[in-house]
Amino acid sequence: MLKGNVGNPQRTDDQTRYAQQYINPAQGYFYNWNNVKDNVLTSVDIPEGICKTICDKTAQCTAWEKCTKGPGCAGCYLFKGNVGAPNADADQTKFAAQSAPASTTAQMAPLTLGGNDRLFAGEYVGVHKAIVSRSGQFVLTQHMDGRLVLYDRATNTERWASGEGEMPLNNKYVTKQEPTGALVTYLDKVVKWASNMNMNWRGRKVSTVVQDNGVVVTYVEGVGVVWRSSL
Repeated sequence: MLKGNVGNPQRTDDQTRYAQQYINPAQGYFYNWNNVKDNVLTSVDIPEGICKTICDKTAQCTAWEKCTKGPGCAGCYLFKGNVGAPNADADQTKFAAQSAPASTTAQMAPLTLGGNDRLFAGEYVGVHKAIVSRSGQFVLTQHMDGRLVLYDRATNTERWASGEGEMPLNNKYVTKQEPTGALVTYLDKVVKWASNMNMNWRGRKVSTVVQDNGVVVTYVEGVGVVWRSSL
């Protein structure tokens, strides 16, 4: 597989070789802002592949679009309601499409990404909140199926996830940084997952950070790393 703009393949007499350029069906399409501005679920600067995936797996999302972040563009937009099909656009850096049928096993709520790369004691990650590595490549957020998930923006994939997802989906899942040092996922105050329930670092400064190498680690002041996600 190749990435980037490599153009069309060259013809060859060797009939054992095959190549075909991939055409993204969403490329060169976009919505009229006046028609969708009241239907925005959320906006975030992520690649079009992740933008599409999140929309397809979000029950409320009916369409999405992606433009290059800058003046007048926040990046990826998720839309709700009946916004119809996008319009053809000559700008090939723009992408837009209606959502595909949502998966019943991996739906999630839209993300609202802040600039924080660290979670301190008492703070939480919810289905509308995430923490991001300093490079911006890795995003840790809460799925509606209960999993805490680390996304890799560079490859549009999940790099790590806690446990197994549950059904039915629920947007009330939160994962909290407890002062004891454990990351704990709750649903209506019921513990569903914990990084380590045997920790007891209360009284020391505790935080969890998304590192630029794609690993989530929990630090305790004066102690060091007490938990890390698997690669």
